[in-house]
Amino acid sequence: MSSFRSYIRFAMGLPGHFRQNISAGDAEAIIRQGVIDRDDRFLKLLKHGVYEYLQSPYLPLLKSAGCEFGDVATMVRRDGLEATLQILLANGVSITFDEFKGRSCEVREGINAPLGARDFDNPHLSRYYTGTTGGSSGVGTRVSMDLDHYAAQAAHELMAVAAHDLLEAPTAAWLSVMPSPACLGVMLRRTPFHRPLAKWFTQVTHKEAGSTLKDRLASETILAASRMFRNPFPRPEHVPLDQAIRIARWLRHAADEHGASLLVTHVSCAARVARAAREAGIDLQGIVMWAGSEPPTPAKVGLIKASGAHWIPGYWMIEAGFLAQGCGTPLDATDVHLFSDAFAIVTSPQVIPGTDETVDSFYLTSLLPTASKLMINVEIDDFGVIERRRCDCPLGKLGLDTHLRQIHSLGKLTGEGMTLIGGTALRVLEEVLPAQCGGTTLDYQLLEEEDEKGMTKLILVASPKINTDDDTIRETFLAALDHSGPGATLARATWRQADSLQVRREEPLPTGQGKLLPLRSSSRKS
Repeated sequence: MSSFRSYIRFAMGLPGHFRQNISAGDAEAIIRQGVIDRDDRFLKLLKHGVYEYLQSPYLPLLKSAGCEFGDVATMVRRDGLEATLQILLANGVSITFDEFKGRSCEVREGINAPLGARDFDNPHLSRYYTGTTGGSSGVGTRVSMDLDHYAAQAAHELMAVAAHDLLEAPTAAWLSVMPSPACLGVMLRRTPFHRPLAKWFTQVTHKEAGSTLKDRLASETILAASRMFRNPFPRPEHVPLDQAIRIARWLRHAADEHGASLLVTHVSCAARVARAAREAGIDLQGIVMWAGSEPPTPAKVGLIKASGAHWIPGYWMIEAGFLAQGCGTPLDATDVHLFSDAFAIVTSPQVIPGTDETVDSFYLTSLLPTASKLMINVEIDDFGVIERRRCDCPLGKLGLDTHLRQIHSLGKLTGEGMTLIGGTALRVLEEVLPAQCGGTTLDYQLLEEEDEKGMTKLILVASPKINTDDDTIRETFLAALDHSGPGATLARATWRQADSLQVRREEPLPTGQGKLLPLRSSSRKS
């Protein structure tokens, strides 16, 4: 019943959302003020969302660390936000990636029961619809699509576009339909500055994505409201991965008419469009590829730039929102500005699974009271370079001086914008495949590799001793994903379409230290 009421409130909130209107000047002022107020934002969130909410999973961790609200407030005022978060992290106030996703069965000190994904829901949301994250992370994470949060992040979306002079450029997205809220989220963030997408291309159909009747009704409600309030959203148009040339042609036509065009998509999908254009002899000069969801490797970025297109990296997380946008004067092709008015990131050393390499793992804290999930030092399974650096690009001039670069995943294997979480892969490799195809857990391994065309492939290594044929092993693996929830269904459909999962007959490879680990990435040291 509470879910039904929230859906009704979401629908009733749509008219007000579509009536909003912010300008570039408004967006600049919002972000500048947010940078100034970030300490106060954190303390208000901590007070109302944790210390005054007895069900908060963070409360016992803070109590165990001996931190009352006044103690944290004193540290923030004295040492600054990041220094305080680093101290809290060192004292056990943090959430692991598996805990945040609701996949850990372990009980933490001071917590009486295992944590679930819904324990991190913002208790103060009022106008939201619940979707599911993409990828194959088990059953997927429920995430609230809150209208107030989209409105709060409209300033980020507007400045991300304006910083690269793309406000007037016709924009298309090549992103999935519900239950993934990715594309609808982009459109709802753009609504307050009245720059609707011109096209919504989707790699998969509603059936392939595992959309429920509820998901379709929610999509139709949003689309109908957009038309009613004269900010019409495009309907999803199915364009499979092997038909990327259709998107290249649309982008070329739009750029010829308007001087520029923009595509928002996953990194691999952007590379597919670029490759299709080159093979068809289409020059993508004047076209911008804005992509995220997976690491922008040199091969993929090189493929995009070779087509004539301009490249901009983005960094977002469905549960948190739009985290960072590409710098206008970047040090490299991965350089992004963190929206530090809305987020803080600190790090802690961690070993990359499948290697002997220690890196600084990211821990994210959300500062906006509208966020669908309350996040305080939440491990997000990524690592990379964090540096404070002033620059003269439009985003730098707003006071956003925290740069992130060379972002990679610790435990996720990624292909075509879909992610396979380690826990899901381990279950299939160690339980399902040996039971159905023969052998033991020592006979299977999953590798992430980039082929000669720059496309990410997942290689399912199977020992030559296994008598089951390659097609059966591959289909068994994909079928096991299909039983893991809607996010896994979407990943399976996408990988099958892209032929991203391939079987290779060889003995699983050990690390340099002789360890035989089930998940390996050839792009990382081992």
